[in-house]
Amino acid sequence: MTALQTREAQPARKGRRRILAVAATFGLLLAGFVAGWFVSRHVVLVPLESPPALSTDRGDAPEAVRREVLDSLRAFQEGYTRRDVSAISPFMQRLFPQGKDHVVLGTDAGEWNHGSEAIADFIRRDWQGWGDLRLDVDAAIVSASGDVAWLVTSGDVTFGRIPRAIRFTATLVRSDGRWLFRQVQFQWEQEAGLSLREVLKPTNFRRLRWR
Repeated sequence: MTALQTREAQPARKGRRRILAVAATFGLLLAGFVAGWFVSRHVVLVPLESPPALSTDRGDAPEAVRREVLDSLRAFQEGYTRRDVSAISPFMQRLFPQGKDHVVLGTDAGEWNHGSEAIADFIRRDWQGWGDLRLDVDAAIVSASGDVAWLVTSGDVTFGRIPRAIRFTATLVRSDGRWLFRQVQFQWEQEAGLSLREVLKPTNFRRLRWR
């Protein structure tokens, strides 16, 4: 190649290098954006300490009503502890009114389950594939008015060896001397979203959880 050809080729090579550099920079920016978006939607930073206990307020339900409502809550917990899918029918008959439009809300968007069939299917899937639910039954706050009671308590769901804090609220009605669930809601405790930089921070590694 002559000196003239070499001088003419240099701008072309510089142009290609510039294009490659711009493309590489754009690729890195795009990868960072995608990684940050994924992290913000699927990874949360949770406290290492246990969630604060509920207040000492036990609610305004008379003591007899409180005991009966907690009996129903314990039966609900027992079902989730045993996870015996063959017992789903007696579980539903024991704890949910028949022929009523009761509802159970799960932790995920769209988990609105109306009626016995949908709720039984939802609970069956929980027993088959969800984590180990443990509700703090004795610490529940229970209030009541006539034949209607409502409660709130905390607990956790353990996946493998990792617990995740949860809230549990419910409304019950008294029918034939039994307190039955009309509305139930599971809700994760508030967890902080975080950036890709926080994910890569070594001191945060123990606190990372999948959403």
